[in-house]
Amino acid sequence: MSNILEDEEILDELMTSDFHDELKSNQWRSYIFNFRKYYKSLYSKYKRLSEDVDINERESLQKVNGLVRTIDQLKLKVHDLELDNLSLKQKRRLSLKERFTGWINNDI
Repeated sequence: MSNILEDEEILDELMTSDFHDELKSNQWRSYIFNFRKYYKSLYSKYKRLSEDVDINERESLQKVNGLVRTIDQLKLKVHDLELDNLSLKQKRRLSLKERFTGWINNDI
């Protein structure tokens, strides 16, 4: 076996070994230290990715909440405009002042 092994090879060796091989304690120690370094790098990548996912999730929730508020505001405007339109469509009798000033009652 070579002294310099890849991280995957070290992991495979540690996971499949019975620890009764003819390796010296220094070799096992170097395997374990290399595995520890490998594990730390994997764990740091995992933490970074999980934090990125959390940040993206919060940003998307903020966008969704902003869009929901905008939709609610637009629904209120539409409702107000419908009420204004309805009030304009309703027929009413002209007052005496409106008749003299020339108010025209158009049916909409």
